[in-house]
Amino acid sequence: MRNLAFLKDTVRKIWKVIKGAETMIQGMFPKLKDPRYPDLPDELSFFHSKRSRLMYLRPARKQRETLLVQKVPGVFIIGIAGS
Repeated sequence: MRNLAFLKDTVRKIWKVIKGAETMIQGMFPKLKDPRYPDLPDELSFFHSKRSRLMYLRPARKQRETLLVQKVPGVFIIGIAGS
C-alpha cells in the first residue's frame, strides 16, 4: 500500500477533515471569519520537492516552501526528506 496514489488519497481525506473543522468552527464563532485570513482552499495541490527546487533555484529549502505556499496556499510537498 506504500505508493503515491495511496499517499495522495490519505492526504486528501485528512485535508477534508481539516477543511470541515474550519467550516464548523467558523459557523460556531463567526468572528473568526476575517478577510485578512483567507479560508483554506477546498482542494490541495501536490508538488514534489524537486519541482519546487526547479521553480526556486536560489533559496534554501524552508524559503522555497514559504514561496511555494504564498503562490499555492493549499499544497502538500512530496519528497521533502530527499530535498
